[in-house]
Amino acid sequence: MPQGRHVLRLLLTCVALLWTSSFAAADNRLKLPEGVSPRSLHMRAAAWRVAASETVPKESKPGSESIFNLPSGDSLSVGDGDLDRLIRHGLEHDVAAPPKPLSERLTLRFNLGMGLDGGQPSGKNRLTDSDPEGPALNERQDYERLRIYSFGDAVVGSRGLGMEGLNSYLAAHFRYNQPYSQHSSAIPSLYDRNFSQPVVRSGYVEVDEVFQHRLLKPVHVRAGRSFQYGISAFQFDGLTVGYHTPALRLSVFGGQRSSLVGLDNSHYRGGGEVIGSRVRADLFEWKRWPLVISAAALRFDAHSHFRTGLALRWNRDVLVGAQLRALDGEVARASFSVAARLSQVTTVNLQVHRRTSSDWSYGLSQVSPGSDDDTRSDPRRYLDLGPVLPRTHLRLRYGTVLLRNIDLLIRGGGAIDGHDEETSGASSSSSSYAEGGAAVEVHMRRAIRLGAAMTTRRYFLDGEKHETPVPGTADPLPKSMAATGVASFWEGGLSLVYSPGARLFRGSAEFYGRRYGYLSEYLTQNITAFRSGGRFSIEGWVGKRIRMKAEYDVTLGPLLMAPELRGLKTLRVLLEGTF
Repeated sequence: MPQGRHVLRLLLTCVALLWTSSFAAADNRLKLPEGVSPRSLHMRAAAWRVAASETVPKESKPGSESIFNLPSGDSLSVGDGDLDRLIRHGLEHDVAAPPKPLSERLTLRFNLGMGLDGGQPSGKNRLTDSDPEGPALNERQDYERLRIYSFGDAVVGSRGLGMEGLNSYLAAHFRYNQPYSQHSSAIPSLYDRNFSQPVVRSGYVEVDEVFQHRLLKPVHVRAGRSFQYGISAFQFDGLTVGYHTPALRLSVFGGQRSSLVGLDNSHYRGGGEVIGSRVRADLFEWKRWPLVISAAALRFDAHSHFRTGLALRWNRDVLVGAQLRALDGEVARASFSVAARLSQVTTVNLQVHRRTSSDWSYGLSQVSPGSDDDTRSDPRRYLDLGPVLPRTHLRLRYGTVLLRNIDLLIRGGGAIDGHDEETSGASSSSSSYAEGGAAVEVHMRRAIRLGAAMTTRRYFLDGEKHETPVPGTADPLPKSMAATGVASFWEGGLSLVYSPGARLFRGSAEFYGRRYGYLSEYLTQNITAFRSGGRFSIEGWVGKRIRMKAEYDVTLGPLLMAPELRGLKTLRVLLEGTF
């Protein structure tokens, strides 16, 4: 009997399946026009969404019900009308998607904070206590022991809001110093002059993808204040026209250089006007060749800059790069780099830079600082580090992971000064040096990281023999500025970080110690100075959009270059919101 029941159930199931399949065949759900063969069974989701948004005519023929307007409980079906509409839309082209929500079209971020900078007077006024010359700091006349200020940032961005393809971006900063009566403080700032209005870092309007033709769709135009990165990072007010595809990125820009601190463009030839272009070709996206070529040109302050570079993936684990920069047609800097992956957790990086006397030392504003009598008021002279001398830099870095929880970094390098004895203007900033360092970080229980780092550098200054000063007579001028300055440098630090997860809580503490060795022709022996300090920070999240952070920096021990201060300290509290 049990076997008979099983046989009966099997027969009933087969009958039900046959009846269902015959009913489905009679419904004639999918029917292709005669003489038309399907080219592909792949359909873009965007086309289906647009087709679904259209209203199905009420005069639908029997047997051609739409899958987009079925009564509840009906099975899925596709009629002739649906197939015709999809063919009319053209599945080979992208179609417009439904409008994006406001959260994807508008971004708002703000920072609000308060800071305290201070330095307690030590009562000293010179390098030693026995030097009685000069008065100590007078807090009643010209020194502010503690300075309190508030600051904030605001960023507003939109994409396709109001009109498709229209984007905008605004980033501004303000700082307000609380009323104070003295002229100086322990930590000077460029904001000491009390900016009365917010400073706009970036503010522009951009038109992107307004053309429907496939050759013109990558064109975008940006007008306003923005930063340009390439030969050098700088801020300018002007116009940028770009053409961006996965294989080719091309941009042309022009305008007037601007500054967050109110830079006076009258010292620049041409009034600070800047014009340039950039191009980047990714041959891997075009022909699957593992090569990227880039070039940039810039004209500013009557000087022409040019830079070109390439990156080649030699094989799966070796990447080679090279760059060349020229100033007014003369080679200014050449560099070569190799990045190799020895294993899944071990990498090696090698960099070699060679600069010539045609290079600039600080930035675009320091290419030709004024030196004549008529240009003594030029503010660029305060950043003049002397003439640029030939120099070769070498850097080597090795990183790996030990025992799956220990990150190890070892690095070394140096510089070789290329000037000879007849070269004038040599200084300690252009002398040869050798350096080395190492860092290790241990990950404990996934939430705690304990790290240690050490760095040392030795400068090879000229004229290490000191002349004995004669009492009662003026000291002679130094034979070379390369004989005075920092002769050696040691630094060590410890760090502790606790972070149970992203956007939850994070606390960190850092301690450091630095030892400097100074050399001067006016002293019979070298000067040694030690400085130490630390930084403590905590941050936490309130939900997913609000972040609170506090930082405290402090220096310990006497300051060689500022013996009148006992130490420096800074406290900042910040509230950040993103919407």
